[in-house]
Amino acid sequence: MKKIITAVAVCGMYATVFAQGVVSINDTANFKITVNNGTSSANMGTVANTYIFDVLEWNVAGTPTAITGASSLTSANWIDTGVYGSNATGGSRSGSVLGATGSSTSAGFWGQTTASSAVGAYYVIVGWSATEAGQSWSTIVSAINGTTAWADSSSTGSFGWSIINGNGTGGVLNPATTGSAAGTALFASAANAVNAGFVLANSNVQAAPEPGTMALAALGGASLLLFRRRNK
Repeated sequence: MKKIITAVAVCGMYATVFAQGVVSINDTANFKITVNNGTSSANMGTVANTYIFDVLEWNVAGTPTAITGASSLTSANWIDTGVYGSNATGGSRSGSVLGATGSSTSAGFWGQTTASSAVGAYYVIVGWSATEAGQSWSTIVSAINGTTAWADSSSTGSFGWSIINGNGTGGVLNPATTGSAAGTALFASAANAVNAGFVLANSNVQAAPEPGTMALAALGGASLLLFRRRNK
């Protein structure tokens, strides 16, 4: 009997820890995503599937730490929910995010650090040009970390991220129950949602010079200056 009770308790724990819910990345609030190619900014284009969006969830207790750059998003504290979207293809939705199927998506592991009575979570939406990667957050992480090169560092390549929902202070977002027809909107004017558009910037896919390269350049400049002074 004790073994049965223990087994039930363990199953209940996993149901809580690995809570799921239904959310929608489909941006009916119509917040605009702009793309900066290094010289100018404009709403992202309307050719289907030229931009990819993904949802990362903060998976530790407490409010998320501020995102100070792309490298902040590679922390193990941000996990990939597998909720993907792309760019809307025209009309009044031009420049906003479209759900992968135009509808709701089940988000695995949502709110895994909260109690079963409150399965909310903090999250951030990331986006990139499809020339960088398809629906593969791991590929983007490798590029951010410098493990691999960005696939497209030309003016068509870009990457960016949203605010943390509610700016990290507006409270967690609770998803709809798994199986619900309509998921909780990730883009919304509510205080606990992502309530603004954001920028996909070409500057985020430009490889930073290696420290060794910068040191050699500085040494070369100093040597040249010394050489010129000796020849005066």
